[in-house]
Parts: sequence; C-alpha cells; structure tokens
Amino acid sequence: MYRTIIVFDFETDSPDPKNANPVQLAALAINGLTLKPIRNAEFVSDCKPDGVDNDDYLTEERKKTLVWHSKVQQVDQEKVLERWKNAPNEKMVWSEFHKFVNRFNKKGTSWFAPIQAGMNIRNFDCIIANRLNEKHKKKTCFFKRDVIDILEMAFYWFHDLEGGPSNNTMDTLRKWLKMPDRGKSHDALVDVRDEAVVIITFIQMFRSVCNHPKFTERLREKIQENVYN
Repeated sequence: MYRTIIVFDFETDSPDPKNANPVQLAALAINGLTLKPIRNAEFVSDCKPDGVDNDDYLTEERKKTLVWHSKVQQVDQEKVLERWKNAPNEKMVWSEFHKFVNRFNKKGTSWFAPIQAGMNIRNFDCIIANRLNEKHKKKTCFFKRDVIDILEMAFYWFHDLEGGPSNNTMDTLRKWLKMPDRGKSHDALVDVRDEAVVIITFIQMFRSVCNHPKFTERLREKIQENVYN
C-alpha cells in the first residue's frame, strides 16, 4: 500500500519514445506513507546517446531536438552536442539508476518494488525505460502494476474546471499552480523536483477527500444513481 514512489524523468535527443536516446536522467524518492521526499535520495546523470560519434547521427529529427535543447539551455548547439559526447555511457548510467531504485525495494522482490511516477511517464519515459531494460538485459526495477502519471491526474481534476489550465503540460501546470520559476525547466533534476511537489500534493488531496466522513456514503449514492437498470 505504501511503496516508495520514484519520480524520474528523461531528457532525450528525440521526441519519439520509440527511438529516443537518453541524454540526461534524474530521479528522486518519496516515502509512500508520509509523502515526504526521502533525504539524500536523488539521482542525476548526463548520458551519452548511442551513435552520437557517428557521422550519420544527426538526423533531421535530432537536429531539431538539438536546436530545442540549445534554446532551452541558452547555449550554442556545439556545446550541447559536446556535453552529450562527454557524458557517461548509457549502459553504466542505466545500471546506476537500477541500483538507485533497488535501494528502496525493502525485500528485493517485484511485489515490494517502488512505483514509477512522473509527467507523461506512461506514454514516454516508461516506453524508453522498457527499451533500455530490453537492450541492456535487465528486469524492470519497478512494481509492474502501478504508474503515477501527472498528465492523467491533471486530466481527471482539471478537464471540466472553469478557469483551469489551458493544457496539462508541466510548463503550463507550473504557471497555473503558481510554482516558483526556477528558470531551468527541462533540466531533468529540476523537472523531477517540481513533478514530485505536484504528485505529493495530488495524493494529499486524494487522501483528504477519501477520508472525508461523507465520502463513502456519497460515493455509494452516486453508484446507485448510475447503475444500469
């Protein structure tokens, strides 16, 4: 019921999770019972994308992504590319990430593995993680059943809210929720810290609603209203 929650985020060289290579990976751990970030439980590393040293690496799609990273980081494209080339290799980074996550698996079995969480994680980061596991011959380090996705949470809470956010991207939610501007969005560690705040707050809200004295009674009433005759 109260597994550790691992918020993680990839920065990549492509927007397509089916072929994107990680260029940065960050994560942090949240105590599932107290909903507090666990002290000294952060992971961050640059990651050398596969094939970056090859002449044919910069496809049109990757060129566009490189330009985007350059604008976000406010540095020349050459410096972004140099950072990627000098990063630790992917296999080592992925192995270290597994070690980090496995620290929070209390009994070392799949049933006690942490829950994966993040923004649009189900349709992006999880796909990349599964590819990396297959590529580097590793089993998943996460509990297989559950995924906590801010994109899905925001849809259920805000899709019919008057004056709600115009969309559910992290950048839009930051502004709408009036979160502090750290000036470094799309840096993986900054992103997971902000995502953790949103996830913790959402779960706190869920718990407060569910523990309201009238919740069970009202829920059963609504179920009866909606039962098919």
